[in-house]
Amino acid sequence: MNRILTIVLAIIVMGYSIYSWNDVSEQSMLILQTLIGIMLVSLGVQNFKNKENKSMGIA
Repeated sequence: MNRILTIVLAIIVMGYSIYSWNDVSEQSMLILQTLIGIMLVSLGVQNFKNKENKSMGIA
């Protein structure tokens, strides 16, 4: 679930960055930074869960 969310967020970030290529407004940059931040947090949670599962011997 988390991996799918990360992939969807990556596609949204790429699409939005292409859409707002020439837009240098602060709101556009804030939206991009928020999306990238959410994507990084999601990757971190996914990595943490994988390490936790490996330490328990599940995966």
